[in-house]
Amino acid sequence: MENTMSVFSLVSVFFALKAFLNPGRAYGYLIISGISIFLASLSKGIPGFFTLAVVGIWWLVKKEISFKRMVVYSLVLTGVPLLIYAFLLYFSHDAYESLSNYLFKRALHRIENAHTVDSRFHVMGKLVVETLPTIIITVLVIAVEGISNFKRQLSGAYGVNLLFILLVALTGTVPLMLTLVQKSFYFIHALPFFALAYAMVSAPGISHWMEKLNPESPGFKLFRLITLAGLVTLLVYTGFQKGKMERDHTILHDVHLVGSVVSPWSVIGIDPAMHNNYMLHCYMVRYYNITLDASPHDAEYILHVKYMPVPADSSYGMLNLPLEEFSLYKKAD
Repeated sequence: MENTMSVFSLVSVFFALKAFLNPGRAYGYLIISGISIFLASLSKGIPGFFTLAVVGIWWLVKKEISFKRMVVYSLVLTGVPLLIYAFLLYFSHDAYESLSNYLFKRALHRIENAHTVDSRFHVMGKLVVETLPTIIITVLVIAVEGISNFKRQLSGAYGVNLLFILLVALTGTVPLMLTLVQKSFYFIHALPFFALAYAMVSAPGISHWMEKLNPESPGFKLFRLITLAGLVTLLVYTGFQKGKMERDHTILHDVHLVGSVVSPWSVIGIDPAMHNNYMLHCYMVRYYNITLDASPHDAEYILHVKYMPVPADSSYGMLNLPLEEFSLYKKAD
């Protein structure tokens, strides 16, 4: 979900930038950006709205649009996803029920009762750890180039653009500190913007070094050969990983067995105690488009954890499947 949201978040910022740089087509680009924000939020939820701040950041940093235009642009960018949600909620009861469950039973409940960390600064520490290799490379580039050269290269418009990207990245991470529900993958959507920021810091120095390189020198040819060999090795290794499971072995084992019996797009009843098993929900939908419902209405199948009591309804019989974590029951014909 975070990866999908990241794609739409990048698209939303891209088209917002197109709007800033092409005032005559600004509203068309802002509508596309707003649709992308809707899709980002529909992928993951509240974090998908973080790029709504892009207009205010542009106005604050670049100072190329008036305050009035910033307000108008922000209203357009915010209004597009809100209008789409209003349309969905009004015309689709299923959408209303699903989004209500997400907001009240999932998001707000977790924020209030399901804390995962003790410190609000946990996410910032994890961010540093996750991006440490890139930080080290960036610091090395600055050290080799020299602080004075670094300051000169990042002065003017280039430095302002860097600040803009960095602030967009921070809007995707700093708000996470408002709650004690934090995990390292929660800021995946901000990592592409941090990568852009680090790249902008390093690019002038690396470009300066590349100008001094002689493509015909033995050293450069060796470097190119090593790089090509590394790329081929990586692609081959990745290919050999197809079909291998590195985590959630038992859940995936059971999901595939259940998927071999239950038809796609079916609804399977589950015990309410299994409602928060999000990995099981996600794998069922991802591979077989099977929905798990904690309040089923005459479901053909019911899935239970092995150690839990059998369904109270005697019309269900357990299927003889070699499941490891669960038991699957089917309603008698």
